[in-house]
Amino acid sequence: WRCCTMQKKRSRLWLVAHGSGWHPLALSPQQLAEALPGVKQQLLKAGRSADIPVALRTPLEITKQAWERPPEQRRTLRGTVPELVAMMRAYRDAGVSHLIIDPNSGDVAYNREMLHRIAKDVLPRVG
Repeated sequence: WRCCTMQKKRSRLWLVAHGSGWHPLALSPQQLAEALPGVKQQLLKAGRSADIPVALRTPLEITKQAWERPPEQRRTLRGTVPELVAMMRAYRDAGVSHLIIDPNSGDVAYNREMLHRIAKDVLPRVG
């Protein structure tokens, strides 16, 4: 494995020269939108295609109360159903092709319920 690094605003991105996608962890939509052009530039510089899937992994928490931070600045899928819809749209607009959500609990029933709520209440509204 050959890796190259890129510094941007104190965040280090590792790009594996033989990979076929980018899998960042818990970046906000704003951070991802700022970093993705640099990732694509590094791919082109390495002679690779910049047309890659972006599979972001992020923790999930559905809340009843709105969160004070704007959705585009959040690093986790945390918020009310309307906020989660806004966040998923922001991730899509920032270039995410696959969203890996993690209810982040050891309680299997809770995890299942959160994933069902996302499928029922959030995804149909994302568009």
